[in-house]
Amino acid sequence: MNYSLADAETLEIKTLREIAEREIAPHALEIDHARRFPAESIEALRREGLLAMGVEKQYGGMGGGFGGDYLLVYRAVEEIAKWCTSTAQIFAVQTATCSQIAAMGGHEQKERMLGSVVKHGDLWGSWASELGPAAMGAQTTARKVDGGYLVNGDKFFSTSSASASRFLLWCAEEGGDLIHNMLILAVDAKAPGVEILDDWDGMGQRGTASGTTRFRDVFVPQSDVVGGHANAFYNAPAALGPIFQLGFAAIYLGTAEGAFEQAKKYVTSRRSLMRAVSRIAEDPIVQLHIGDMESRLAAARLLVYDAALRLKAVESDPSRRVNAALAVYKAKVFATEVALSITHDVFGICGTSATLAGNKFEMFWRNVRTLTLHDPVDRRREAIGKAILGIADPPIAAL
Repeated sequence: MNYSLADAETLEIKTLREIAEREIAPHALEIDHARRFPAESIEALRREGLLAMGVEKQYGGMGGGFGGDYLLVYRAVEEIAKWCTSTAQIFAVQTATCSQIAAMGGHEQKERMLGSVVKHGDLWGSWASELGPAAMGAQTTARKVDGGYLVNGDKFFSTSSASASRFLLWCAEEGGDLIHNMLILAVDAKAPGVEILDDWDGMGQRGTASGTTRFRDVFVPQSDVVGGHANAFYNAPAALGPIFQLGFAAIYLGTAEGAFEQAKKYVTSRRSLMRAVSRIAEDPIVQLHIGDMESRLAAARLLVYDAALRLKAVESDPSRRVNAALAVYKAKVFATEVALSITHDVFGICGTSATLAGNKFEMFWRNVRTLTLHDPVDRRREAIGKAILGIADPPIAAL
């Protein structure tokens, strides 16, 4: 795909960087230690209208994601992740959810749901995964009743559950499964029968409020069935699964960049009594590792940006879905490897003091180690291998 890195450095990204440095970064470590939702970070994004980045321009948004500029959204996710990975995950879910509504929803649904994001700064979350063997929701079901559906089940990994006002709920129509009978329902967080438990206690991503949500006879009107029927997800004019997947790759990339930037500041400002140099940065071994990290980050960045443009191309030519999905999976595989290695290797070049509580290095590593387990990356490697060997096309619905 043809583009230059200058295309990614837009006014929106420059503005976002200023906001992140001023209002997101100062709270990241405290949010992690306190295991609390990054309310001030999300409020800063809301105040600047950035929660509507993933809303199409015709509905008043900034035009990122489906129907607009995919690269803008993933650059934004990457930028936020440099400063606070929890905030980046919440923002990535927000933009992906807006893209999902834009790709699947009818005109009235988009005007109502996306319009409220623009007018009121609504924060959306995702109720998709579950604990146990049916990780993508076969245990949560929706039974058809007069005027809509009744939902029963439990969800976990409910990103933004502590603060989001609305969620997209993934479930199977009663008697069916997610492959043949998947429903995507827009549900109010305060709807009768919804119980949100603030029980997320993960090693990393501590501020994402990704715990349990219970549904007991929750009524969802037909007007809030996104796309109007089961399996609208699979029929949408976009590769919706890879759209979510690339958001995670952008988070991994940004988090690794954040750790790398802090490591550069650390080694250029510290003296070392244990090395034959005045500053850590003058050690040739440190220079070697810094050069290696920079090279791998540059390659990961290009893979993520290229995949974003390939996702955009699917809108005008659905036959490109397979190539777009492969590009996303390659970007995610490599971004996973780069993020895990860099957030680990910075300790080696910075030394024992890097492990002290006041530094962010431990937080970067825990966040990457936790979030990269969201989806078994070996499944992405397997999908790439099957496609290259001509055995099977990659799944375009995988989250």
